[in-house]
Amino acid sequence: MRVISYTTKLIFDSEFDKESVLELLLWQKDVFNECSKVVFELKKKSIIDLHAKFYTNFRKSQAKIPSQIIICSQRECLARYKSIRSNKHIISKPIEKKNLSIQLDKRIYSIKGDQFSLISSKGRVKCKPFFYKKLKENWDKYRICDPLLFVKNNEIWISLMFEITEVKIEENSVVGLDLGVRLFAVSSEGNVYDNKKFKKEKRQLRFLKRKLQSKGTKSAKRHLKKLRRKERNKSKNFIHNITKDILTDIKSNVIALENLKGIKNKKHKYENKNVISQVSLAEFRRVLTYKAPFYGKMVILVDKKKKKKTDCRTGKIDGIRKGRRYYGSDGVVLDADYNAAINIAFRAHRPTSFKAPLDGTLNFCWQAVVNQPIVCKTI
Repeated sequence: MRVISYTTKLIFDSEFDKESVLELLLWQKDVFNECSKVVFELKKKSIIDLHAKFYTNFRKSQAKIPSQIIICSQRECLARYKSIRSNKHIISKPIEKKNLSIQLDKRIYSIKGDQFSLISSKGRVKCKPFFYKKLKENWDKYRICDPLLFVKNNEIWISLMFEITEVKIEENSVVGLDLGVRLFAVSSEGNVYDNKKFKKEKRQLRFLKRKLQSKGTKSAKRHLKKLRRKERNKSKNFIHNITKDILTDIKSNVIALENLKGIKNKKHKYENKNVISQVSLAEFRRVLTYKAPFYGKMVILVDKKKKKKTDCRTGKIDGIRKGRRYYGSDGVVLDADYNAAINIAFRAHRPTSFKAPLDGTLNFCWQAVVNQPIVCKTI
């Protein structure tokens, strides 16, 4: 079972209903901060000890706050402190909640048709989510889990989570996908996925941010505030577009990726050490993995080896890679990224989606022209 989420605005019947929900979220933030002071002093941070020490006393002093809001705040507070312990963070004072948000449960909300009924500071209020095409498809198709309610720019948003049952996928063949800096992705079927326009806009945006940071004036800080999420949003849009194209184009239903965990912590040969940090490798793998089942495909990971130096025709490490070129020991020049993608597909130990000759001849379909990709596709 998997869960996917879609975010949308809530539409209220009146401004009064909206303000009453905002007031309830303010109450929840105050409850959390008071609860955090108690949890910080507890030696054994369990829900039983917290409830015994906090709930009754707070309920007497703040009778107007619904009991379920207090219970939800207790659970959220304990979860935050559990994350702090597991991440081995050291804190010297109780944590404080600054944003307005709450994880809803069945006692706080109910759904009838396409309408929500929420508790608020003035009783129950009704509202509707703003439906766009993809959200409406999932609303009609899947079961809804407990959503998250939060405030952004003085608007109330809801993150709707849908429970998707796993579908068993029968494997037919595998395609290798090599990720890189110069070209974002190259498949073993011969397709190159990149976007020069996105890279240009990203360079311009980073240059603009550096110039504004160096000024340090009030006007520069105001402009920086407007740009703070622009690069992240552009990267997200690029990842979603490129994963859609990959899943639509490939013929196989198994996609092999290298396990690149920790690659950004190692020393690299790049002149600009910030280059590898700008490539969204983990985000690409996450999006591709959760989208693949919708297209009847699956993603697997293979171990990272010296695939850039391995000749895909012989499986031996006897060639030399120089930029986009791979020079084999017999003098044949291949496209280096394509050669690496084929090696990844072979390491999955499954039938491949391309036909490889078995007689060891040099008549290969993946032989590349020097400094020219086999298939150049720009999204």
